[in-house]
Amino acid sequence: MRARIVCVWVSLAAGLSHCSRARDARNTQLAAESLESTVALVDHDIAHVTEALPRAATTLRSRLRIPSDQARAAPSRRESLPAPAASSAPSRLSATRPIGGLPLTTQAFDSAHGRNGQTETTATPDLAAQARAALRRIRTDVPGLGTVASTFFAFATSDGVALCNDIEPDVMAGANLFQAYPMLARIASPPPSDAGHAREVVATQGRFASDLQRARPDKEWVTATAVGNENEPVVGILVTGWTYRHFAYHLEESLKRDMRIRKQNVHGSNNEPLTYVFVFDEDGVFGARNTPRFNELELAKRNLVDATKNGPVRAPVTLDGRTFGYAAQRIPALGVNAGVVVLASET
Repeated sequence: MRARIVCVWVSLAAGLSHCSRARDARNTQLAAESLESTVALVDHDIAHVTEALPRAATTLRSRLRIPSDQARAAPSRRESLPAPAASSAPSRLSATRPIGGLPLTTQAFDSAHGRNGQTETTATPDLAAQARAALRRIRTDVPGLGTVASTFFAFATSDGVALCNDIEPDVMAGANLFQAYPMLARIASPPPSDAGHAREVVATQGRFASDLQRARPDKEWVTATAVGNENEPVVGILVTGWTYRHFAYHLEESLKRDMRIRKQNVHGSNNEPLTYVFVFDEDGVFGARNTPRFNELELAKRNLVDATKNGPVRAPVTLDGRTFGYAAQRIPALGVNAGVVVLASET
C-alpha cells in the first residue's frame, strides 16, 4: 500500500514538473514573440520622429521673427561648449538643409530682447513666446509629427539654454540642456567649413535634473537638430524626446492592444496574458510608473546589458510567486547599451 502511495506521489510530482516546464516554455516563447514586435515598434517610432524633425525645424524657423543681421552679429561660444561624453554615441542620421555661420547664443538673445541695458523694440518680439506658440502647434503643423511618441518639444539657444517647451509647467525653461545631454552641443556649433554640409540630427540619452529627485529615477532619450534658414547661422536648436518610463508605458500599451486584437481574432477570447515592457541600459531597468518596483529590481539583477551583448536573450523567471518568461534585446537606435525587455505570463 505504501509503495502504491509513493508511486502516486512520484507520478503527481513528475506531472506537475512537466506542467511547470511546459508553462515556462510557453511564457518564454510568448515573451520572445512580444519582444520581436516591440523592437519593431521602437525602431519605427525612432525613425518616425528623426525623419520628421528637420521639417519641424524648418516650420519652427518660419514662425520666429529674428532679424538676420542680429543673428549674424551673434558672438560664437564654440570654445565654451562642453565636449560630448565618451559614452554618448550619436545616431548616424542626417537631414536635408545646409547651415552656416555663427550661432545665436543666449548673450545675443538677451541683447536682442532688451536685456543688458538695451531697450526692447517691436522689431525684436519675445522669442520665447513665439517659440512656445509654434511648439504647441508643431504636431498639427508638421506632417508626421501628430503620431510620434514624443512627450515634449523644446527650443533652446545655440549654447544650450532652453527658452521654452510646449507643456506646462515648463520645467526646462532656463536650464542648460548641454549639461544633461552633452552630445547635443555638436549640432549647435558646426565647424567653420560647413558650407553645404547637411544638417545633422543627433540622438542621445541623459538625465534632466528633476529626474534624480523622483522616487523612481528616470532618464530621457532625446533627438535634436539645428534651427536656421539655409543662408543664415544657427538660430537655436529644436529638441524632442521621451522619458524612459513614458516610452515603456507607450510600448506596453501598444503590446497589450495588439494582443487583445490577436486573441479576439484568433481564439475568440478576451483572456489576455499579463505583460510588462521595460527600457534598460547601464543605469538600470525602467518600467511604466504603475509597474511593480519589485519587477524592475529582479530584472536588474540579471545584468541585461552584459546578457544581451551577443544578441537577444530569453529565460523563465518567478516574480512574487508567479512564473513569467522574459526576453530582452539591445536596440542601437535607443543607445549603445540600451534596449527593451518584455515580461509575459499566461493567465
